[in-house]
Amino acid sequence: MADNEPFARHLWPFFAMAGAPDGSWLATGGGDRTLRRWDPVKQRAIVGPINADAHWVLAVAVTPDGRQIVTGGGDGVVRVRSSRLR
Repeated sequence: MADNEPFARHLWPFFAMAGAPDGSWLATGGGDRTLRRWDPVKQRAIVGPINADAHWVLAVAVTPDGRQIVTGGGDGVVRVRSSRLR
């Protein structure tokens, strides 16, 4: 794939992105209420979409050890889940 070729996408705009500490994957959250994990080299989804929130996913963070993904939603709730999403 070319460097500027887009990945597959969320159904609505995505609002947040965070990367694994080792750079092996990215996590995005969006207005479609989903969380997705991406392979930045192959430019494709590894996992997802995962229904992540009752409202838009507005924030995504990854713990320093890369084992958990933390999301913040438009409903004001913070959720912590394994980075091994299924």
